Amino acid sequence: MSFSGLSIIIPTKDRGHVFYKTLEAAFLAVEDIPSEIIVINDSKTQSISINNTYGDKIKVLTNPKSGVASARNLGAKEAKFDAFLFLDDDILISKENIHDLIENSKLFQNAI
Repeated sequence: MSFSGLSIIIPTKDRGHVFYKTLEAAFLAVEDIPSEIIVINDSKTQSISINNTYGDKIKVLTNPKSGVASARNLGAKEAKFDAFLFLDDDILISKENIHDLIENSKLFQNAI
């Protein structure tokens, strides 16, 4: 199977500005490749608002108080690409990270 695109899945719960830094870094890292970013909000008290400048590349799902494993599973279920990258809400990635991930996936095509 060849690389068709990447679904980045980010569960978050009440992380505020730390989460938004992660989201911005992820968006910039994948803006030039077929991709989506799925954010799963696990909070019962805080909502997530996404700036319109991201376009339709980011999808926010709500999964209140169900836990991080459940949030990751929901993101994987809703993903439109076969390649997943699971991030915590305090991880910063770069274009170089994504490039390396794609190149490595070509070496191990059965992994995707």
